Amino acid sequence: ELLTGLKAMADRHGTTFTFHHASSVEPVDAYVAKHGRRPLLDYAELGILASNTRTTHMVHLDEDELTVLAASGASVAHCPQTAFRLAYGAARHGRFPEMLERGIAVGLGTDGVNSSDNQDLFKAMQIAAGLFKDARQAPALMPAETVLEMATIIGARALGMADEIGSLEVGKIGRAS
Repeated sequence: ELLTGLKAMADRHGTTFTFHHASSVEPVDAYVAKHGRRPLLDYAELGILASNTRTTHMVHLDEDELTVLAASGASVAHCPQTAFRLAYGAARHGRFPEMLERGIAVGLGTDGVNSSDNQDLFKAMQIAAGLFKDARQAPALMPAETVLEMATIIGARALGMADEIGSLEVGKIGRAS
């Protein structure tokens, strides 16, 4: 009720609905044990996932959850520094390259200072560029260009602000019109 009520409020006010999800496996497993299915599948059925939904972390997702996430138009903030600091298992379990392949807008985030030790987006870019290369022993995975886009234009799309920010174009914030 809380999540559907908050989503309805966001819809009513024309704003985004944001929540953290699946950073660690324990709450996901507890949900599955209690309800018999993965949380995002229920969220999708409840209408919580939509183009104005912004999610954070999303480390422990399965294939079916990736499918509903991609179909919903919801976006994801990947916070690699927080994942490292709090041991989320992102290198082993994170599906961020697959999310990008499916067209999900995955922006880079830094999370709160108490979770990531800093708010340095360049550090987040460096970690994101190397994390999956090393974990999967795939040097071509997450190329620098993709990670730069995650920090700029894809990040802007993830925030629903690609018309205003994220690239150097006439009419966008930070660029002379």
